[in-house]
Amino acid sequence: MKKFVLAPAFAALAMFVWGFLYWGAPHHLPYKSLGNVVDDSATAEAVGKLFPASGAYLIPSPLLGDEKRAELVKRGPSVEVHIRKEGMPMMDPSLLLAGYVHMLVIAVMLTGMLCGLEKAFVGWACRVKFCAAIGLLVASAISAPRSGGITVGAGRLRCRSTTS
Repeated sequence: MKKFVLAPAFAALAMFVWGFLYWGAPHHLPYKSLGNVVDDSATAEAVGKLFPASGAYLIPSPLLGDEKRAELVKRGPSVEVHIRKEGMPMMDPSLLLAGYVHMLVIAVMLTGMLCGLEKAFVGWACRVKFCAAIGLLVASAISAPRSGGITVGAGRLRCRSTTS
C-alpha cells in the first residue's frame, strides 16, 4: 500500500510543488531566456491570421521535401509554433489537476521500475541517484531538440549489486 499509493502520491505532490515554485514564483526564471515582441496584441492577431487552426506547426514544413526545406532552413527563419486559436482562462484548475495526475502516473511508473530493480540497489542513495539520472535523461531528451542543443550529462552511478 505504501509503495504503490502513498509514495507516488507524495512524489507527485513534491513534483507539483516544485513546478509551482519554478513556474509560478515571482522570479520569472523560466522566462528570462525568452525574447519579447514590441506589441503582443498585434503580434497575436497577425499570428492568428497566418495559422488556420489550433495545433503545432514547423516552418519550413518537413513535408516540403529535403531540398526545398534545406534551402529554407539555410535562409531562415525556422519556427516551431504551438497555437491555440480559442481563448482560455489563464489559470485553469482543470489543467492543474491534469498536471498532478500526469506527475502521479510518472511517479507510479518510477515506483514500478524501482521495485523491479530493487535487488540492484544497495541503499536509498543508489535509488535517489537512479531517479535523478532518469530525470536528467528525460529532461535532456525533451529540451535538447527545442533549445538548440542544451547538453545535460548524468554522472556514473556507483552502486554495487547485492546479487553478484
